[in-house]
Amino acid sequence: YSVEIEGSFGYGAELRWAVPSTAVTIGLAVEYIEGSTSGLRPITPSSLRLVPVTDGFTVVPVELTAYLAIPVTGQAFGLFMGAGGGAYIGSRSYALAGVEAPSTGTGTGFGIHVLGGARYRFGDRIMLVAAMKFRDLQFESSNAFTVPAVEYNGSVIPVSQEPFPSRVNTDGIVFQLCAGVAF
Repeated sequence: YSVEIEGSFGYGAELRWAVPSTAVTIGLAVEYIEGSTSGLRPITPSSLRLVPVTDGFTVVPVELTAYLAIPVTGQAFGLFMGAGGGAYIGSRSYALAGVEAPSTGTGTGFGIHVLGGARYRFGDRIMLVAAMKFRDLQFESSNAFTVPAVEYNGSVIPVSQEPFPSRVNTDGIVFQLCAGVAF
């Protein structure tokens, strides 16, 4: 089954190097992103009993991006587009009726991204950057319960202690607002 998680939050840092005598800049970025959702779900697809479930993920994207300055820009204001790829190291978080199934293995996935944005320079060193990135981020992870059963509303729900694999795919749009310092 799949779970939709909206509105994940993250932060990150990026180092950029402007290729001399070109409109190209290369960036290496690292981020930290987490997202989760919770609600009542059936124990099995055919079950009428609903139990509270919390499902989420944590991922560290490491991305390499090539940026191209669009030539209609000036010294203070600039537009750019870019594309690249990344490695995504992540794990899934999962809890049934408040009992967590800890991660038994993080996964590393690979994906691509494209983006567009604008920057505004305040003098020679300080800038504000806004970008919209489309990324296909995915990785595999596994979780396992450490107990043989979960109790909820007086009922005992048996759970497997065997690891269960998951594939996390966060196809989506990322809106970024960044402050930058040139040196």
